[in-house]
Amino acid sequence: MRELLGFSYLKPVLAVFAAYGLQLIEPFYATTISTESTHTALKSFYKSLYASMENPLTIQFFRFDEPAFGGISVELFKQVKESYGMSVIEAVIQVANEFQEETLAFANLVRPELRTVLARQRRDYGLDEQQFPAEYPIEQQASKIDDTPVNDMAMIRPLGKTE
Repeated sequence: MRELLGFSYLKPVLAVFAAYGLQLIEPFYATTISTESTHTALKSFYKSLYASMENPLTIQFFRFDEPAFGGISVELFKQVKESYGMSVIEAVIQVANEFQEETLAFANLVRPELRTVLARQRRDYGLDEQQFPAEYPIEQQASKIDDTPVNDMAMIRPLGKTE
């Protein structure tokens, strides 16, 4: 990966991928697999995220002062930033500053496609009933959706532990 940084034309692409990882992918994943998540909370999260992805991104997307998308808490965003590390964040900021027009254009080119993927992938939460109607609405999948686990991570975690 570091060898690719020698190609200046790839730097904006890599910066956009890293920024989306920090601003969208990691918070999405963490929220989705959280053992404390409920279907009601996930529905609210996905809808907020989907709605906020409609707006064009600004250069603030690459500043990492606050979450760029709705539904992502400041606390979760801080944890993601910590896991990425300041060296990665500073490198992305530096590239975004150097190639501001290119990084912003590419980030906005990708954004609608990511939004479509989210709506298609989470269609049963009713994100976009016009384009992607729910096949199996989450409310119909269980009589008490918030008493139904959204994943089995709590059961899987102990399997890898040895005592």
